[in-house]
Amino acid sequence: MIQQTAAANQAYGLSIPEISSAGLVQIFNADPFIDFAGNGVVAGRPFTGLLDTLGPFLGISGSVSGPAAKPTAAEFMRQYHLAKGENPDQAFTPQDVIDAVKEMLGLP
Repeated sequence: MIQQTAAANQAYGLSIPEISSAGLVQIFNADPFIDFAGNGVVAGRPFTGLLDTLGPFLGISGSVSGPAAKPTAAEFMRQYHLAKGENPDQAFTPQDVIDAVKEMLGLP
């Protein structure tokens, strides 16, 4: 990564600071929008954007354990299907969750 940063700085006249591989790993591990458990739940940053703010209330964001625990994507989809009169236990994909949120927010 350091070589690429130096090349970009030289080619484009930039002064991007070099970040070590360990630094990149630290940034990755602190990213609030990565679903590390693969369960459709991210920590998020509440109150920084519409989905970050609504996510915990919709059950698609937040901690899955402890006092700040939020519902999982599975519980969100269960409630979504119940509200639509559909089988609440039907399987869903990550795209289904996105489509459900879009429908709820009236987005195309």
